[in-house]
Amino acid sequence: MKPCGTAAAARRHYKRGEMLDEACKAAVRRQSAESNARRGTGPGQAGSKTADTREVRNGMPEFRPYVYRGRGYDVLEGAA
Repeated sequence: MKPCGTAAAARRHYKRGEMLDEACKAAVRRQSAESNARRGTGPGQAGSKTADTREVRNGMPEFRPYVYRGRGYDVLEGAA
């Protein structure tokens, strides 16, 4: 069994339904930061959720997501 302060011990706590101690919480944060650094998804990196500042290519218009502007209920138009 791994001692507290490792990711394996944190998983053991999770499986048993126990509260994580501070050492195990730090180990989980450390492991998460390391995996994000490997994947390149940390804050300010290519995989993060920041605005896309690339130029529009191939003459295509800029993508604008659909926004629902309805009334929230169905209306049959043209019926009396």
